[in-house]
Amino acid sequence: MKSIIRLLVAGFMLVVPPAFAGNGDMVVDGNLGIGTLNPTVPLNIGNNIVTPSLSTLTGSQAQINDSSSTTAAGNQLSLFVVNQPNVSSDSFASNKAIFGLSVIPASVLNYTAIAGVQGRTDFFGSSTLATEYSGLFNAFNQSTGTVTSQYGVFGQANNMSSGTIVDQCSLYGVTYNSIGTVTNSYALSLGSPATAAVKNDNGTITNGFGIYIGTIQANNKYSLFASDPNAPSYFAGSVGIGTNTPSFALDVIGQVASNGVALTSDAKFKKGIDLIDTPLEKIKQLKGVSYTWRIEEFKSMNFPQGRHYGVIAQEIEKVLPEVVNTSHDGTKSVAYTEIIPVLIEAVKAQQKLIDQQAAELKEIREQLRNR
Repeated sequence: MKSIIRLLVAGFMLVVPPAFAGNGDMVVDGNLGIGTLNPTVPLNIGNNIVTPSLSTLTGSQAQINDSSSTTAAGNQLSLFVVNQPNVSSDSFASNKAIFGLSVIPASVLNYTAIAGVQGRTDFFGSSTLATEYSGLFNAFNQSTGTVTSQYGVFGQANNMSSGTIVDQCSLYGVTYNSIGTVTNSYALSLGSPATAAVKNDNGTITNGFGIYIGTIQANNKYSLFASDPNAPSYFAGSVGIGTNTPSFALDVIGQVASNGVALTSDAKFKKGIDLIDTPLEKIKQLKGVSYTWRIEEFKSMNFPQGRHYGVIAQEIEKVLPEVVNTSHDGTKSVAYTEIIPVLIEAVKAQQKLIDQQAAELKEIREQLRNR
């Protein structure tokens, strides 16, 4: 921090005659003014930006804040820099916190906008810029110690009084293109096609989450809400609802309601097409049952109440093993729709028998009449 103070005052040595201590520091006896000839506090930066007495800030610290007006006339800046290896000796040691940049506006001011951190970059010209960041944050643990929680960016929006907030976002992202060309535009990107969102080299990561959403405490709860009906959602991996170990592209533990389901059945995707062999014999071996779910014993399965109709997977597997799936934990499920073609052919085979029997009966009746 001493080096920062040196840089601040070095350019204004002609304004305030300095004295130098033996260690190379510049010492000013009295008030120091930057941009003003009439400093009223130990460090007075012009344009009504003043600091309180630096004696209230222990350790290697400096603070610049605007407290000169009661109305927000222009932009308000507060910079709070701490360079203190041992925070236990500081006045805010009970919080055990170090802030690189902090903005705490006066409550009496009528602000139209407050920005704790505002970053902007402007690139002009016709050359190529590989990467442009308006804000870049990194958190490193380069010791052998333990960091309980590490955040590259931590956002928290708080309504601490009786005021009203219409839209509250702890993290807000918007992309904008005026007249140029953007290949890929991400309002929020975690990683990229070339960079892992959760990256591990030679260490160990037990659980990796691209996005983790905790408990939602609200009257109307939405973990994810996509408001554009014309913007599809894409997931490259399996999706689990009610399970964190999905065995299918969409694995749902619980009931599913839909206005309709269409299954892909185009001939262009199929080969080895054969008629179903002995469909009637297969159906005759199947058994339909009614049952209730063991809800209390398997609460995590979200089974519905009441009596239901179906089949037993283990029994179906003996006759039609192709329609039974076994998950990673040994649980068996039945593709009920794949039994329908067997039923269709079984009904046709049964109808053929009925037609044959009807023809035979007609012939017997005619023979009896002719006697």
